[in-house]
Amino acid sequence: MNTLYIKAGIIAALICLQMLAALSAWSFLNSTQAGGDIPRGVKINDVPVGGLTGEQARRLLQEKFAGNLEETLVIHAAGESVSLRPVDIGANFGYAGAVGKALALGEPAGVLAGATRNLALLAGMQNIPLPVQIHRSKLAGELKTLQGRVNTQPRPATILWQQNRRAVFPEEYGRKLDIDATLDKVTALRPPLPSRIDAVTVPEPARVTAKDLEPLKNILGECATGLDPALENRTANIALAVNSLNNTLVKPGAIFSFNERVGERSLGNGYSSAPVIDGNRTAEDLGGGICQVSSTLYHALLTANLEIVERHPHTKTVGYISPGLDATVVDGQKDLRFRNSRGHPVFITGLLEGGHVKIQLWGVMSDNEPRIEIETRIEPLNPKTIIHKNDNMPLGKQTVLSEGERGYVAGVYQVIRGTYGETKKLVTRDYYAPENRVIIVGTGGASSPK
Repeated sequence: MNTLYIKAGIIAALICLQMLAALSAWSFLNSTQAGGDIPRGVKINDVPVGGLTGEQARRLLQEKFAGNLEETLVIHAAGESVSLRPVDIGANFGYAGAVGKALALGEPAGVLAGATRNLALLAGMQNIPLPVQIHRSKLAGELKTLQGRVNTQPRPATILWQQNRRAVFPEEYGRKLDIDATLDKVTALRPPLPSRIDAVTVPEPARVTAKDLEPLKNILGECATGLDPALENRTANIALAVNSLNNTLVKPGAIFSFNERVGERSLGNGYSSAPVIDGNRTAEDLGGGICQVSSTLYHALLTANLEIVERHPHTKTVGYISPGLDATVVDGQKDLRFRNSRGHPVFITGLLEGGHVKIQLWGVMSDNEPRIEIETRIEPLNPKTIIHKNDNMPLGKQTVLSEGERGYVAGVYQVIRGTYGETKKLVTRDYYAPENRVIIVGTGGASSPK
């Protein structure tokens, strides 16, 4: 047995000596007869460049691959595509870097490192990649054009009341072209470049899923207010605000902001000018009409017994909802906010239906939970008559400058009915100032009062 081990060891030693002798001979030949700066056995992108100078290698690579940059590259995604020539977006191949790495293989190295490197050269294992260098911002511009045709918005799950029953419609994923990942994919290419590549797309999850809505089986509060579809700008503004509000999930403890959810009322966001209440007058402004949406939501919040964090009444009463139940909103100034003070999410749905703005709040209601109704107590405030005398008008002539308008004091109560009976809770007491009736009376020819 010992004899066999000895023979095996001798054979292994002889093989190693032969390999070392061959490697030494090849290394000597490579260093003395290469005729260039790059060691024999080196390849760049599968092109043999051993024995060449750096300049010779660069020219060889350019001759072989430069034309590839003139060929059309199609970037494809979801049935859409954009075609370009790499040279037109500043693309090139990294000749200098690859040749530099090849030249470095001929530099002196330690015994072990040199032997390992020479062994790899002898085996033809030194193949240096030739990278693609692209102008990322130029290619990103092309990809943004493609992205505009590829991206789709996710559709959140929603709840609808149909045929006297609750129906949950599941969410749909959207799609987004990932520009950064696609740029990285192009940069990772090696010549020859393909004629087509697939852009990187990622799914866009919906913000509300059917799983989120499954437990929310009860209507906590709802309200509908009438509108005039003939007022086209106003109705269009209301539709934009309702669509922004629709399918909003408010988690327990979270504070919902109407202004944050609906966004800035601007031309860029699609809003038009329509009548708004500005102090004691009516004026035209962008987003006119959306206070009807915030007021409709406010009434629903009161019936759902949710905690109101911020709410502002108008200075004048409005025609679509009772005094005390309105909620005005102004960009950056006045907001409608509430806290989800319940133990489960609250889901807001809103739509325009049959000449009405309708908002429903869905959630979880226990069997013994008190039911809430809203009661308003309105006290009218008659306007005063203000008389201004005018010496330039004929004596006794009268002109009504303003007819005036009745004001109100509005008390809003929550009527809470439970197993223990009925209680009433004052929510707000709002004051809507009357507008005085103004009459100008002519005093021409008469003596002014002392």
